Amino acid sequence: MIFSIRFVTATCLFLLLGKANIWLSPLSNIILAMGYRFFLLLSPLLNRVCGRFAVSTALVLAALGICLFCFQKEGLLILGAVLVGIGLSISGFLIKAKAAETPSGAAHNKIALNLGSFVSGLVLLFTFNSKQIFFGACAVVLIFTALGAYITSKKEVKYNANVSLGNPHVFNKRHFFAWLLIGVAVGIKLFSVFSVLPQYLIDKKGILPSWYGLMILLNSFVVIIFQLPIIHWVERCSDTYKPFKVVIFVMIFGMLIISCPGFFYAEYFLGSFFWILLLSLVECFASYLDLLGAKAQFLLVKETAVGLGAGLTVFLSRELSSPFSSVSIGFIGIATILLAAVLLKKDQKPTLNYDKMSNMNWGGELT
Repeated sequence: MIFSIRFVTATCLFLLLGKANIWLSPLSNIILAMGYRFFLLLSPLLNRVCGRFAVSTALVLAALGICLFCFQKEGLLILGAVLVGIGLSISGFLIKAKAAETPSGAAHNKIALNLGSFVSGLVLLFTFNSKQIFFGACAVVLIFTALGAYITSKKEVKYNANVSLGNPHVFNKRHFFAWLLIGVAVGIKLFSVFSVLPQYLIDKKGILPSWYGLMILLNSFVVIIFQLPIIHWVERCSDTYKPFKVVIFVMIFGMLIISCPGFFYAEYFLGSFFWILLLSLVECFASYLDLLGAKAQFLLVKETAVGLGAGLTVFLSRELSSPFSSVSIGFIGIATILLAAVLLKKDQKPTLNYDKMSNMNWGGELT
């Protein structure tokens, strides 16, 4: 049942992110982009208040928020974005905490996330002329999923989900800001698919082409196929290169790609194909940062900051015209990566040597 809930929530999330550029206001779009990561900080609170029924409660909140998307008033759209962000972020975090109790559970959680992204790409291939039907269908699916989660929770003999946020044993302010910046950069890269490309297509064509859904499919498919081989290759780089430096270099390359969709003629299908293909491969390298963040015990900082990068990407994509938006986003991403690398390089403590962690088993999640 955990797999099914994670799959449904991931599918709904990616569907909403795909349509937010068309049917949501710029402010509500930004709140949704930031909220689905930022509000995960409320997970311990809801878990303490609702206990075993926290997931079903979060899903109901998300469904209510989606219903508000059917209206035109800005206040209702903002409230809806907040509720959806709270509901999907908390339910996702609690499910991940529950699934991580066993290796097989963690693996199934990762599969569910990618499968949700893949299915959302298929759904986006169809044209929905009515946002009421689209949002209504998403809300109904989440309500039924919440009911299933509620029934499953009642049958549990013992509920003991580990939702501790955790803190480093020795707080390092320099590393805190470094991982904050890395999270922002990862958020920029992640949301380039859901904001930079669709806004570029809308600016060039006036509409979002139906084949945009295929780009979502391509992104998910490439990550599923190449993620583990690339991660293992990065780990083997320790014999010749510094794995952390390899990932930083690839991330900078990815930001350069984000900054110039026009260079690829991304308004055409083939141009978007190669633009997404390269960024999907960059995402496979970026997953190595999860391992390093977990080792440094700053993974929560990084994951939360992803929402900041996502919100910044949406804001610049919606408020600036092309090509200034993509150029600004790309170079901000480069600046954050370089500054983070400098901050991490200054620490010479062996226990925090990021270039010597390649011998660990990779356990990062796709998010």
